[in-house]
Amino acid sequence: MSGSVCTSINIFPTAPAFVPEKLHDCGRRFGLLSSIQLLLEEDCQIARIGERLVVLPIDLDLSEYLNQRIGMVRIDHKYHIRRLTG
Repeated sequence: MSGSVCTSINIFPTAPAFVPEKLHDCGRRFGLLSSIQLLLEEDCQIARIGERLVVLPIDLDLSEYLNQRIGMVRIDHKYHIRRLTG
């Protein structure tokens, strides 16, 4: 048999950029908070937590957690953030 049946196939030739997501109630994210981008025209901010982009309210102050590993959860429309150690 000639040829190879194990050639790689890229089913997403132009992979889309990461799409920001909103945390639903009881939604959680864990990881390194590596960047924060304010979107004043949208009245929100986008935070990179681990490999994910998360849409958050603009009045949520994340500056003290930047470049740290965090855990974030949304409960009853309130965001709870903790530093992770270890």
